[in-house]
Amino acid sequence: MGFPVLVLGALVAAASAAPQHSPQPILAAVCDLQAAAGSTVGGKVELLQHQRGGPVRVSGLVHGLGAGLHGFHLHQDGKLEDNCKAAGGHFNPLKVPHGAPTDPSQHAGDFGNIVASDQGVSTVDFATSQISLDANAINGALGRAIVVHALPDDLGRGNTEESTKTGSAGARVACCVVTQAY
Repeated sequence: MGFPVLVLGALVAAASAAPQHSPQPILAAVCDLQAAAGSTVGGKVELLQHQRGGPVRVSGLVHGLGAGLHGFHLHQDGKLEDNCKAAGGHFNPLKVPHGAPTDPSQHAGDFGNIVASDQGVSTVDFATSQISLDANAINGALGRAIVVHALPDDLGRGNTEESTKTGSAGARVACCVVTQAY
């Protein structure tokens, strides 16, 4: 079964087009990935928001992956126990079905897939208007968990109940809590 390829860097062209000399972000957060048991996946993700209500740029480096696509999501709870299962489901404040980041309706935490090279490294770089770094926002990401999955996210197109909830992205191989930087 082939999965749709969605490269995160091309998600939201208008939102991700940053000026050559970006102003200092007003909100920033970091997330240091921790491997789940039996995994060697690690890395660091940075989240920057240049204006309240504006898009959040998500960037970083993930290493230790198998080559290919891996589901990459923001999960409800900032808990890493039980091999990242304590993070709960995808962050979904509007209670809508799972989808691709480019779909008109999707979980706020549906970031799609990251692509790992043959060396197991993925460069993450995309912008999303689905989340905020404002602590009081309904779609606030602070204190929630970013989770990297073992399998590709089918973007809700797998025609199964699991596909509409999780994208059938499989086991959680690494996770981290989104923590305010400044």
